[in-house]
Amino acid sequence: MPEIKHAKEAGFEVKSVQAPFDALLDGVGTEHDAAISAFLVTDERACKVTFSDDYQKMGLVLVVPSSP
Repeated sequence: MPEIKHAKEAGFEVKSVQAPFDALLDGVGTEHDAAISAFLVTDERACKVTFSDDYQKMGLVLVVPSSP
């Protein structure tokens, strides 16, 4: 992950752990210092944590089976 490389270069100690997606934001500030994932910023989430500026733009797609 490029984010981890940049954090280490900036002098931060980095420890990467796996966590269920629905627990990431609730754990910021208690179980961990930050969370990195493909979050959609919503008003509800923004009330819980402070989001960085966008650093990567990703389009959303829907994938379905092809017609028979």
